[in-house]
Amino acid sequence: MKKNIILLWIILFVSSCTSNRKVSPFKVYVSSYLNVHSPNTIGWKLSKYKWGMIFSKKGREDSSYIASVIEYPLPKEISEETFLKIVKDKIKNINKERFELIYSSFKLSTIQGFKCIESQQLTKDNEAHISSTDTRILLFKISSFNCKLPKQDKGFMVSYSYRGKNIPKTFNEESKYFLNSISVKH
Repeated sequence: MKKNIILLWIILFVSSCTSNRKVSPFKVYVSSYLNVHSPNTIGWKLSKYKWGMIFSKKGREDSSYIASVIEYPLPKEISEETFLKIVKDKIKNINKERFELIYSSFKLSTIQGFKCIESQQLTKDNEAHISSTDTRILLFKISSFNCKLPKQDKGFMVSYSYRGKNIPKTFNEESKYFLNSISVKH
């Protein structure tokens, strides 16, 4: 559980990675059980890790985008209620002094035949690091799916997030496009 929270926070705080390489829009990357498409716009960079991949992109002024896919351990057999509690607990454990939760939503769903939880959060980040020496107050919005692979002891989270002064009008469309572009290999 602690590892899951650490992985989530890595994604939340990464605005650029030192080992990034530029990627073409909608390029397919294959993992052991997922086909992952890069976001469908230009300017994204990719960092791969043994537990997943992070696409990052600088926006205007102090804004940034992160699109990611990570895997994490789960019990082979888990109820929907327990799975939902695990995902909700990730949000409960945020640094409440730094982040003010504006809204949060969770919904059980089935995506490509898998048990998943769709979620959205909007927070105010009171200490957004825009450089090694400077912070700002910025909004942080994230849309994600957390899915459980049947008969396996792992799950995965697909997320799309934005941090900046104002949430772009295109955020919902862009996040939906990325989240729906991921496919599970059967």
